[in-house]
Amino acid sequence: MLVLQIILIFSVSRQTVADTPIGAFKRLDFPDPPTINNYVRYDVADFGEISEFSVALWIREHEHQVSNMRYIFSYSSDGGRYDVNIERSTWYHIVLCWDNKSGFTLFKDGSLVDSGDLKLSAAIKSGGVLILGQDQDTLGGGFQEHQSFSGSLNELNWFKKKLTTEQVKDIFDNGKRIRVPSSLEENLILDWSDVIKLPLTGAVTLQNEILRDGCRMIEHYNGRCIEPKVSPAQVGTKLTMQSTCEGEYFLFCYGNDERIYHAQTNLCLMKEGLYLQLGPNCDEDSSRWEFTSGKSIRQISSGLCWQPEGGREDSGDGTRIHVAEGCDQNRLQFTWVTNICSELPKDWIYIRANLPVKYGTLLTLSCEDDYIQTGDKVVTCNPNFSILDTPKCFKNPNSIPFNFKLRDANIRRNAPESRNRSKKGAEGSY
Repeated sequence: MLVLQIILIFSVSRQTVADTPIGAFKRLDFPDPPTINNYVRYDVADFGEISEFSVALWIREHEHQVSNMRYIFSYSSDGGRYDVNIERSTWYHIVLCWDNKSGFTLFKDGSLVDSGDLKLSAAIKSGGVLILGQDQDTLGGGFQEHQSFSGSLNELNWFKKKLTTEQVKDIFDNGKRIRVPSSLEENLILDWSDVIKLPLTGAVTLQNEILRDGCRMIEHYNGRCIEPKVSPAQVGTKLTMQSTCEGEYFLFCYGNDERIYHAQTNLCLMKEGLYLQLGPNCDEDSSRWEFTSGKSIRQISSGLCWQPEGGREDSGDGTRIHVAEGCDQNRLQFTWVTNICSELPKDWIYIRANLPVKYGTLLTLSCEDDYIQTGDKVVTCNPNFSILDTPKCFKNPNSIPFNFKLRDANIRRNAPESRNRSKKGAEGSY
């Protein structure tokens, strides 16, 4: 049997995707400890023979897994074996593309990170077995524990073509919206909506997942944003309108399960009586929503749409959100706010602000504790934060330094030199 193995091992030094993930959807969890009993199997239907393919997915591997050889995707047939292996724990997006003429390309978070002249004259045959989480040493089996995967997978899509750089970037951007571009749907061998319906073997589970980078504010026609009525939000909290759209409390995520999640609490938006509120049971039909061409948000099961209580275009702060008949009028328009400032420039060290905010919002800046600020204290949110007097933070010379060192199970605090020290061993810096 002709065998092709693509084993890709690379490190991820940053964790922006892990810290601020991208959308709300389902994830497959392969728990610890790794075992040959945990996998997902798909008996591949007939797609003929192909000489190219691409695999795209979001992945987060468990940090403490010991082995260097963990297999995520393994397809085996009489024509060959195709494996993808990942190292390091964090959420990030990868796409592996291959054809039998030019070799492979590997993308991480939409950018090319590796390529190779790995060619094969034979075509890839259909009718084989796809295994997620294990390496196939024999067709559909031959698993080894040190190659078993533990971690989480999202949005795994398998294409029967080698994607271009532009298409890879489009998929990565679509990770924020959870959907494969329609232009690529005809090239799918297996898409995520089918993956999450496959039988799960061992302790593999399907879980709800919220990824927050890419979540957005929801804005009414009159410019006010939607927020939970009280803080902290909890089950049963009603949704209201507010003119000050500032901070993570205003962020919501739309998932491929047609739910809208409050990013900070992971609670879903659902209709209860006449009102829109946060609820725990995202499996109910009352929590499924779609966006109409007229910019209304419509409940799929009933056809009812969001509207301010009283139905006025100029509804003010604190107005609760109803779900009622009528869609696509100005007073019923709710849109995603895409023009926001979600982070400060990276050279603004030790500076804090309540983010995200909409473009045009006045943003008050402050320094972290024990730092003194110079430059602008208030800036306007815009794409580049282009201002004349760039803010800076300097260490306060009068602050007391805290240098910690473990000694004899005690943690000591470094005091100013003028302070009396009575205990032996207290002198010096700790």
